Amino acid sequence: MGQQLQAKGMHVAILDVEPAALEVGLASLRASAPEGSRVEGYICDVSSLAQVEEAAAGVAQDFAGSPIGFVCANAGVAGGGILTATEADWDWVLGVNVKGVAWMMRTFVPLMQAQSYPSVFCTTASILGLVPMSSGVYGASKAAAVAMCELLQKELSIAGDDHVSVHCLCPPIAQTNILASGRNRPEELTDNSKAAALTQEEAAAAELAGQAIGAFYAAHGEKPETVVAAMIDNVEKGMFFTILDNVEGYEYNIREQIARRMGGQISEQGALGPGAHTLRSPASQEQN
Repeated sequence: MGQQLQAKGMHVAILDVEPAALEVGLASLRASAPEGSRVEGYICDVSSLAQVEEAAAGVAQDFAGSPIGFVCANAGVAGGGILTATEADWDWVLGVNVKGVAWMMRTFVPLMQAQSYPSVFCTTASILGLVPMSSGVYGASKAAAVAMCELLQKELSIAGDDHVSVHCLCPPIAQTNILASGRNRPEELTDNSKAAALTQEEAAAAELAGQAIGAFYAAHGEKPETVVAAMIDNVEKGMFFTILDNVEGYEYNIREQIARRMGGQISEQGALGPGAHTLRSPASQEQN
């Protein structure tokens, strides 16, 4: 993303919770930076409002005199199933994927409102935020991210701040390191009880399943540069959503699934639902 924004003539600021990854990103962007383009980095856990505000203050100081043209809330971590996730799982995933988006919006959007320069706020959600097919906690967090983008756009419209536009990126599977996001999970939000309860065979099976998913992502996922290019193109066209579908090896036609879901939700029988169900008290049921 940084390189494609550099090609648009922008300076680049990176926020990352992982120092080593931040240094790699900075080195790469500085090596490719056009003459006059600046690149700065800031250690930041976006689930912390204080850290986001500190990073924003650093950006304002380091890039004084340069308006904010584009902000992307891109941080994300994976989570478990609705019925299996622990309280710690929920706290960690929602902390990054939902509160992280909220704090980026709350911190950077007012700075963008205060300037007359046209600017863009983009959130990386997921196709699972539109069609909840799997990954319960993660999917729920991305549905929240989609809604937050829509609501932010409405708030800005009501305020008359049309020079700030909001966009929502909803990619399918992509070649990222999200499956290894646990490497940055804070110790206080780590719950080893599920792993400890597994038998040796179950743990081995879980490891193999994870490796298979990772291999599928690597082989069939969209390349990050393809996703970013589509997002930038749609932003410049004024499109709110960027939705990529029909990834090779992916069994869903995303746009058809979205249409089925939204159409089914307002029909007599939901497209994803179990059909009619008569409510009755337990006492009225036949005893077996």
